[in-house]
Amino acid sequence: MKKKVLSGLLFLSLFLPGLASSGEIRLLTVELSYSGSAVAFILYKDGVEVCVSDTPDATQMDCYVEIDPFPMTFVLTAVDADGVESPQSEPYVLLPPPPIQDTTSPLIEAFNAPALSSSLVVPITEFAVSDAVGVAGYKITESTTAPLALAKGWSAFKPASYSFLSPGEKRIYGWAKDAAGNVSLSRSAVVTITLTDTLKPTVETFTIPATASSLVVPITSLTASDNLKVTGYKVTASASPPAAAANGWHATLPVNYSFLTPGSKTLYAWAKDAAGNVTLAKSAPVTITLADSVKPTVNAFTIPTISNSLVVPITTLTAMDNIAVTGYKVTCFPTAPRAGAGGWTTDAPINFTSPTPGAKTLYAWAKDATGNVSLATSAPVFIHQSDTIKPLVTAFTVVADAIPLTARITLFTVTDNVSVTGYQVTTTATVPKAGATGWAITPPTTRTFPTAGVKKLYAWVKDAAGNVSLPETAVVTVAAVPAQ
Repeated sequence: MKKKVLSGLLFLSLFLPGLASSGEIRLLTVELSYSGSAVAFILYKDGVEVCVSDTPDATQMDCYVEIDPFPMTFVLTAVDADGVESPQSEPYVLLPPPPIQDTTSPLIEAFNAPALSSSLVVPITEFAVSDAVGVAGYKITESTTAPLALAKGWSAFKPASYSFLSPGEKRIYGWAKDAAGNVSLSRSAVVTITLTDTLKPTVETFTIPATASSLVVPITSLTASDNLKVTGYKVTASASPPAAAANGWHATLPVNYSFLTPGSKTLYAWAKDAAGNVTLAKSAPVTITLADSVKPTVNAFTIPTISNSLVVPITTLTAMDNIAVTGYKVTCFPTAPRAGAGGWTTDAPINFTSPTPGAKTLYAWAKDATGNVSLATSAPVFIHQSDTIKPLVTAFTVVADAIPLTARITLFTVTDNVSVTGYQVTTTATVPKAGATGWAITPPTTRTFPTAGVKKLYAWVKDAAGNVSLPETAVVTVAAVPAQ
């Protein structure tokens, strides 16, 4: 017997009320027409049967359908009394709803600047903007023409000031834009800029001796001029211009400058006026050679008598000199170090690292700028070396296992200066004690949880000395049913 072929024309259209998101179950109304006779209709979504209507010769059917990412393709077939299914209708493609367009411009609610300014850089005291979605840019101009949204000069942040090129009465315009490119109407502010004294003074002469035998170098000459009046003088050993409000300015000419150390030096002379304008510098070199033959003296040097580490803390180290101490050094040998040798520090060291444990004697030294090295002051110490270095978890990764409520540990690597003696994985950041239960001598390979969900694991290791590492963490999502 030949299979019966259902004939006739089949049409469908769909209606989806409201907007829908992927994953939602929504009611879908199917309107259809069929020129033949049918006892049922079958709706397919992307090739999969999703709904059946048993109403003969129906013209409408309601189906609950899971919304997939758009677009979705639907087709309909009709079934006759003999159970024969018709060819599929023409497909109906359900497209995503069009995005909502933002056509509303931002609104500038307030825009203000001071009415008077003595600087070309004028602060913006108020710039309040609102928008239906969000403000994406701010701009200030001196033109009434609205700037394009793609023009240069927009700032994601409210500008704190605006810089003019010249003084006088000025009007500035504040603008705002949103992410859709809508540009606001402007609000303006008027400011009158009156500049006072902007001319820097000039240091005309500055001389000092080319050589000196003292750290206090006399200033032979220092003169300066200004369009109004010089109000301050300053001499520094740095080429960086001092701020007008900085400490160390003198209303009268300085007569000398005191250095901290000898050697080749350069001094810089500066002047300022009442408006805070600071000159460019005028410089002069000097070479200071001190005739110093007096050695520094180490007057205090104390360390613990017993240390559990090769790094021995220095409790006290002080020294003095007739001019200035320029270097400190601690050794484990009684031979005086050379002034030019390595290892000297400008500040007293706070510890000394011994190469080996045992009974040691440490020697403290000091030197001055001339290269005079002090006699040593010594102190004994007995070093007990113990292991205080924590192990380190270098890598820790986990994945969900096929077994329900189980995570599989795929990587757990560690290192220690001696050896690792224990492994542990916890679900809290609390450091496990080295003597607590739960430590394993080999890395665990799985972790079972009482409940499903997102879990955070902490990996720890310890060594024979009881040092416990910092944790490495990993996050995994475990399921209550077997993984498919």
